[in-house]
Amino acid sequence: MLEVARILAGQKMDDFCLRFVSFTQEETHPIFYSRLFKKRLELGLVDKKDRYLRFHTQQLVKNFLKQFWRLISTGRSYIEGAKLTFEIFKDDLDEREQAYFSYL
Repeated sequence: MLEVARILAGQKMDDFCLRFVSFTQEETHPIFYSRLFKKRLELGLVDKKDRYLRFHTQQLVKNFLKQFWRLISTGRSYIEGAKLTFEIFKDDLDEREQAYFSYL
C-alpha cells in the first residue's frame, strides 16, 4: 500500500483527492478508540485531552487492563476476559465507571 501511495504521489492528479488510511492488526481500530474516548468524556471521567479527572479512576483503569490482559494471555476470548474482569472490579466502581466498563 505504501508503494502505491508513493507512485500515486508522483502522478499529476488534479481532478480528485485520494487518501490512504491503514492500521495494523497490532493496533485497534481507530474508530473503536474514538468511541471509547467520547464515552469517557460524556461520563465525565476524562477532560478534553483524555486525562483522567480522578486518581481513583486512573488506577482502576490501569489495574483493570492489567487483569484483562492477564486473562487474555491464558487463552480466554476478549469478550470473556472483559466480562470476567468487570466481575472482579464491579464492587470498586462508582456509577460512571460502571457505565463506562459495561460499555466496553
